Amino acid sequence: MTTKGRYAFLNRIHVRGWLLAAALGCVWLNAHAVNKNNIGRWGVVQNGRTTTLTPGAPPVNSSGSTIPISPTSGGWTQAGNYGVPTGATGPTAGLNVNGTFIQGERGNWNIGGAGGVQGVRYPAGGSYQIPWGTVAPVAAGIVCAVATAGVCGVASGVAAASPYIMNWLERGGLKRNAETGAVEKPVSGEEYQESDGYAYYVNWSGHTTGLRATPQLACQAAPAMVRAAYDAVGRPEVVVGGSELLPGGSKCRVQQDGGPFDHDIWRGGASDCPAGWFVTPFGCFSAANLPRVAQTVDQVIEALQRVNPDPRVWGETLERGGEIPFPNPTVTGPTQIEGPERTTTNPDGSRTVERTTYNFNTAGNTITNTSNVRNSTTFNIDNSVRSSTRTEVTPTEEEADPDDPCEKRPNTIGCADMDTPTGEIPKETKTITYAEESVFGGGSCPSDKQWSSGTTGHSYKLVDWTTLCGFALPARALVILLAIFAAFLIVMPGKEVRT
Repeated sequence: MTTKGRYAFLNRIHVRGWLLAAALGCVWLNAHAVNKNNIGRWGVVQNGRTTTLTPGAPPVNSSGSTIPISPTSGGWTQAGNYGVPTGATGPTAGLNVNGTFIQGERGNWNIGGAGGVQGVRYPAGGSYQIPWGTVAPVAAGIVCAVATAGVCGVASGVAAASPYIMNWLERGGLKRNAETGAVEKPVSGEEYQESDGYAYYVNWSGHTTGLRATPQLACQAAPAMVRAAYDAVGRPEVVVGGSELLPGGSKCRVQQDGGPFDHDIWRGGASDCPAGWFVTPFGCFSAANLPRVAQTVDQVIEALQRVNPDPRVWGETLERGGEIPFPNPTVTGPTQIEGPERTTTNPDGSRTVERTTYNFNTAGNTITNTSNVRNSTTFNIDNSVRSSTRTEVTPTEEEADPDDPCEKRPNTIGCADMDTPTGEIPKETKTITYAEESVFGGGSCPSDKQWSSGTTGHSYKLVDWTTLCGFALPARALVILLAIFAAFLIVMPGKEVRT
């Protein structure tokens, strides 16, 4: 394949890369998938005494809040409505969000604009620990385009637009081939035999394996040599099996004549492969020039999951349209909140002061209003205490949303039951006719514009519509033909250039 052919091929597999990104996204997408637009949001489900928070979803209750995740200080790198600490290390990315929600019991009071909810605003804090391993498939789906046998290829434009993801690939021991775009892995020397600078061979019954770069390669060639020796004496019935290099590297065991036979391995002169170089199926290479093997998408993901990236890969993945799976947050908050004080003046001039203390418990991603203690004290005109009461109430769960708009305004359009019309629906039959239209012609041309001079008695043509219309007809046909050709180019499949 020529260089031109390779780039033509990559232009097509780049398009397939977005399909791969969508496919990988489908593997990870769930109710908690987070993208650039919803990373700073909490979904809020409030049910009586409990409030459950989930990530990445618009609030489902009017008491929810849209929370920007980026702090305003602390050395964070800002990007959109999210941020990641530049010095973050470790296997996870820790993110924090904060918000305030109405929490408490139902009643007739309207405290803090809660709309029928007797309670307080609960300052909730939530934190997420997202393993980089769950980001890896999303990042790979962004940069990888799929070629033959699932090889990951990265187009030059994608590589330039994703520097932190590409850096992650390099941290995982991968490198993009600048000529082909394929993501490759350098072959480790441990995968091949290292030459000591000498050649080796096995002799038996007048036959030899020939010089080999290592004892292992000489032993691997021994069964063919033994087979040739038996064939030379007319014994094709003898079965020759495999071979095994014995410890020490000086003997090779071959399964022959119904049992094993140990052959000596001899050292010859200098090898064509220098000492310290590696013998590979592609030739003899130094450690610095070992061949690279193209990696599949799955292999790319595995390589990314073995190392931690630059934390800024988080924002880059979101910016490129990635959908990252999020766990439920770990919610924290105060165990007790004092409600507002409410004072009522009685007819006899005394006053009653009431205040409720709200007790809470947080577990996982749920806040529970465990109990409410209401203290009521009546003071005489001289401020002496007339009476004092303490009432503790355990809130109960409620199936209905306390802020259900249909419960408040049942007659609105979205909530009211509309009348169903009765009787037969009137019908009318009409006949519609169609007439053919000329593709390259049709229509009519306006008459020319004339001007008559009363002084000279002559008439002058101001606008020659007849001539202009004569040019319009072929121009229309040309425009239609160009549109047809452009449509053909859009649907025409690509062609790979080979030599």
